[in-house]
Amino acid sequence: MSTTLNNQHTLTYDDDTDWLIGELHTWGIDYLVGVSHPVNATVHLPVVELIKRLAQCEYPRVRDASISLFLLHPELADAVLKAYQIGEPAVAEQIAVLTLATLYLQRLWTFRLAMAFGPTPGFPEQRFAHLWQSRQLPPPACQHGKKGLVALQEAEQRRRGLPLNFIGDWQNQIDHLLTQEEARHRNRVVRCSDRDNSGRRNGEGNSPIGGADAT
Repeated sequence: MSTTLNNQHTLTYDDDTDWLIGELHTWGIDYLVGVSHPVNATVHLPVVELIKRLAQCEYPRVRDASISLFLLHPELADAVLKAYQIGEPAVAEQIAVLTLATLYLQRLWTFRLAMAFGPTPGFPEQRFAHLWQSRQLPPPACQHGKKGLVALQEAEQRRRGLPLNFIGDWQNQIDHLLTQEEARHRNRVVRCSDRDNSGRRNGEGNSPIGGADAT
């Protein structure tokens, strides 16, 4: 059983959740669809507050989008750590779970993420080593994240008292993010190729040494 409701795409999000989706759009997370309350382009949540609010969201599909946010913006590591440190216990625990899921999935999908994102830094692991150590979970490097992901799910099932498929929900975010970023990568390649082809066509017939009269 997944924590994401089967008919969630037909639900009407509340205004706060819809606004969070709009905030995620400004950070490049475009695969979530809200009710169409556009975010004011000049007013945004401070990123620490955004991270805390996402962790509190009751909709798993929106809450777990933190994983995509962290992967797409590893520069937010300081903000994630601060949100964890100042958040109330329940919020801090959810941020810890989402951060650990991010680290394990990053290891599991290293190559596809590298292809989709290009040569960019990953979300830092050692900054958050205390999260897996204090919970006696495997480090991300263990079995390329697989062992840690399973252990994290088991810990969440115990914490919530429900045998839910958290891995499926976390993986769902990776699937959408990779689809989004791979499409963007293909579009960039196509545009670059079109510009190159246009440049070659415009240069046809010109002598590489200055024209037909050059000697």
